[in-house]
Amino acid sequence: MSHPAPLTLLRALGLALSGRVHFPKTLVGQIATRRDGKQFTVFRQAVVAPGPAPAGEKAAVLCFRFRFASGTPGFNKRASLIPMPLIVGYPGFRTKIWCLEEESGGFIGVYEFARVEDAEGYANSLAIKLMKKRAAPGTVEQDIFRETTVAVELERFGVSVFPHTDAARPAGTLPECGQAPADCFRSGASRFGP
Repeated sequence: MSHPAPLTLLRALGLALSGRVHFPKTLVGQIATRRDGKQFTVFRQAVVAPGPAPAGEKAAVLCFRFRFASGTPGFNKRASLIPMPLIVGYPGFRTKIWCLEEESGGFIGVYEFARVEDAEGYANSLAIKLMKKRAAPGTVEQDIFRETTVAVELERFGVSVFPHTDAARPAGTLPECGQAPADCFRSGASRFGP
């Protein structure tokens, strides 16, 4: 069930006023290259500093892949700031990473929520409904991955959050399609192509 937008906005205001919303630059500019050669560049990250977490909660990662129907990639990067309060104020939100494939204009949003239920609710939220209205028909794909975090999944994509330890895979190379959450960056040439 989606959280009411007015309450989400009030929560976002409270988080911002308490200094818990941050925009780290650590990942900005990092590039994840799929084996098909497509490169997605991280252009923004938002983080809500954690509050007390209930015992036994397992994080979930939510991924959206899409292309906007109109506007340049630069315009759409700037426009992606508009729903920020609806994102950071959503219950259970921990972090979001925005990625862009410049050539095709394909966007990827990788979110982490405290619980699977939070991720499922956000997938039906006002922010996502607005994104889907602006997306090119047939380009929106989503996946929810249970009991994982964004840091773990980005490392699988070749975006180093921690020192790289996988000697079998060249740094910056994404795993083959179909390997669980690496599917956030799976091949979608027909969806993101010209």
